[in-house]
Amino acid sequence: TSCRECVESGGAFEKSSEDQESKSPLAAATLSAKQYINKMAKATEKLKSYEMKMNMDMDMSVQGKTTSTKTTSTTIAFASPLKTKTVMTMTIPSNGKDTKIKVISYTKQKGNKLLQYTSTDNKTYEKSTLDLSDYSDMLSSVQTTDMYSDLKIVKNSVTVNGKSTVQIQAQLKGEDIAGLLAQLGLNGDNTQGTSSDYSSLSPITISLWIDKKTYYPVKQTIDMKDFMNEYLSSLVADSDMSYSKIKTSVTYKNFNKATKFSLDNLFQDFQFH
Repeated sequence: TSCRECVESGGAFEKSSEDQESKSPLAAATLSAKQYINKMAKATEKLKSYEMKMNMDMDMSVQGKTTSTKTTSTTIAFASPLKTKTVMTMTIPSNGKDTKIKVISYTKQKGNKLLQYTSTDNKTYEKSTLDLSDYSDMLSSVQTTDMYSDLKIVKNSVTVNGKSTVQIQAQLKGEDIAGLLAQLGLNGDNTQGTSSDYSSLSPITISLWIDKKTYYPVKQTIDMKDFMNEYLSSLVADSDMSYSKIKTSVTYKNFNKATKFSLDNLFQDFQFH
C-alpha cells in the first residue's frame, strides 16, 4: 500500500504566524475566494511540520449489491529533511463481516530520494524508494492554486475545529484531476504508459475551510461520486458498477508544532523484505 500523505520539503517561514495574525483581520473583510486560496498556498509553502487526518468513505454497487469501505489515516510530517509517520486503517467487507487492515508507513528523505517502509503486521516491513521530484501529497493540492476553477465563497464565517474559517468551494477539471488522484493514491498503476483524458467528465468538487487569521487550511472535503461514475461509463458502456458515495475529508492541525518522533532506532528489531 502506498502512503502519499506527507509534506514536501521546505525551510523556515518568511514571516511568523504572529505577523500574519496581526495583519489579517482588516484584509480578511475584503478578500476574494482567489485571494484566500493564494494566501493559503503562500502560508503553507514553508511549513516545517504538520499533522493530518484523512477519512475516505466509498459505497460501491456491483450488480445491485452495495459494498461500503472506509479508510482512515493519520499522518505526522516533518520537512527538511522530509520524514513522515502514517497509520492507515482500512475497513473492508469480507464474507458477511467487516475486516480491518492496519498499515503503518514511515518515510524519510535521503538526498534526492525518499525511502518508504510499510508494514501490515508491525513486524515485517517492505522497503521502497522513489524520487523526491516525483513525490506528491495532500498538501500539494492546496499549494497548487492554478488547478482550481469556479472558485466561490460559500460561507464568510464558520467555526471548524475551534478555528474561525472561511468556506470556499472549487472545481477540479481535466488534466488537474490526475494530480489529485495521485495524491489520494487512487491513480493505480498505468501499465499502458498513457494518461487518461478526463476533460469530458464531470469535475470534482472540493471544499476548503481556511483559517481567517493564519490562512492555514483547517479542513478539506472532496466529492468524487459524479466524476467516478462517468469515468466508469467511459471505460465500459454497460457497466454494472456504480458509486453512491466517494467522499474524502481531510483535517489539518499542529502546523509547525507536530508531535516529534524518531526513526533512528525504529527498525533495528524488524525484518525487511
